[in-house]
Amino acid sequence: MYFKRSILYSALSACAHLAAPLHPRTLIVFPETEVRAGPPAQVAIADLNEAELMAGGTAAYAAEDFNKAANYFERLVDSFPASEKRLPAAYDAGLARQKMGDHAAAKARFELVIAADTANGEVGSDGLDALQRVAECEYSLGQFSEAAATLARLIARADLPLARRADVATQRGVCLWKAHRLGEGEDQLRAALALYKSGDALDGSASQAQFYLAETFRTYFEELTLNPSAASEKELTDQLESKAQMLLSAQGHYLRCIRLGDPEWATASGFRIGELFEHFHAAMVDAPVPKDLDAEQQDAYRAELKQRVRVLVTKAIEAYEKTLAAAERVNATNPFIEKTRASLERLKAFLLETKVGLSASSSFEHFGLD
Repeated sequence: MYFKRSILYSALSACAHLAAPLHPRTLIVFPETEVRAGPPAQVAIADLNEAELMAGGTAAYAAEDFNKAANYFERLVDSFPASEKRLPAAYDAGLARQKMGDHAAAKARFELVIAADTANGEVGSDGLDALQRVAECEYSLGQFSEAAATLARLIARADLPLARRADVATQRGVCLWKAHRLGEGEDQLRAALALYKSGDALDGSASQAQFYLAETFRTYFEELTLNPSAASEKELTDQLESKAQMLLSAQGHYLRCIRLGDPEWATASGFRIGELFEHFHAAMVDAPVPKDLDAEQQDAYRAELKQRVRVLVTKAIEAYEKTLAAAERVNATNPFIEKTRASLERLKAFLLETKVGLSASSSFEHFGLD
């Protein structure tokens, strides 16, 4: 599934990229009796018949020559419109184009399969596979709302097996989060987790759903700004409480993800927990100072604030250290490990430079940040 680990780490490092789908479709290979002996090297692709084109494309794909495979399959599609091999070739051409990173061309080939496998508005089984591939292409093209709409067509199918429905719901939740449709994404991810639970199939995809539910609350948390210079004491207290509650909600979902036991998603979750505390520290320290303070009072305010919120740095360090220890135990290897190590070293250096004592306020104790 394109929202698996390879997606996540490029998805979370810069939203990167998608792994193979949960239900990959293998290339269609026809019986050898249908295929003549391989043509001489000098025979042009235009001179090959449909069976030779399918065989040549299949062989090229197996050899990971995806450009050559796409050319063979597309020649079959374009030159033999009545062939029974045309739709399998179109699908396989889409696969080859995906491998090349040409997601727009791949999408066009998959859409050809969908159109041909749709009768009375109902998409057939081949069309459903192609539909999921279209969503992958849309995601890769940054068309997140379009991908969510495509996946909604899959979820609406009453004949979709429970496990696949849960996986597709997770994919759609991720797309909605990427499209910044946070409320819809949160609802979809909760629905996906309910499906996993009802089917007793808490696998890596359930970890992914839990992780992105945490990501939703992390986004809420980061978008809540603190502005002491423009707020009354009560307004500032409300801002702090809201931001702290979003932090705790995000942390709770990351911890649930860790408890599901998938090592890669757990590592990513541990890094994010540390990042939450580090972000909160930065938001507090970098917020504008309260109004009506003179220069001397502003300096005193900043010094006191740094002392009080230093506890957040120690919380972040603790989360990073636990993440690295857990990653070492399970031999996890992903971009979050190096990010965690770099963040840990940076914060340790920060503590050595500041050299101020810890002093957690009653407000932090109330929020569980003591």
